Amino acid sequence: MLNIKDKSFFEEIKRIMKFSIIGVINTLLTMGVDDGLFYLFNIDKNISFSIGYFLGMLNSYIMNSIFTFKSKTALKNPRNKMLKFVIINILSYLAALFAKDFGAVVFSTQGKNYINSLFGVVAAQVINYLGYKLWVFGDKSSDDKA
Repeated sequence: MLNIKDKSFFEEIKRIMKFSIIGVINTLLTMGVDDGLFYLFNIDKNISFSIGYFLGMLNSYIMNSIFTFKSKTALKNPRNKMLKFVIINILSYLAALFAKDFGAVVFSTQGKNYINSLFGVVAAQVINYLGYKLWVFGDKSSDDKA
């Protein structure tokens, strides 16, 4: 258990803050590319969103591996970590869909998409953070041992 006087507690808070800031940057990147391609170049909305989403996810991998989790091998040998990263993102997406519907039923917020989306976002971010920390960029990962 983390003690508030323990240095590791503050390190974890700092890591969560970095993760959150990178998440905002990724969202802005995704939306910027999506809107730019759609409105400026008349590219199909699904194609423009997919390109923006992919670039946001790639940016997330790079920035989180360097700044948030300080992985030594994520950029040198990315194949294994990138596969894990994509798996975590798929799981968090599915959890977000479930949480969105679950929240609507439990809190009687059917028809209030903006509220239900918050349930999904929170679920996705918790899964992403823990998955990245413990599995994707974790210090005990076999490809981080040198």
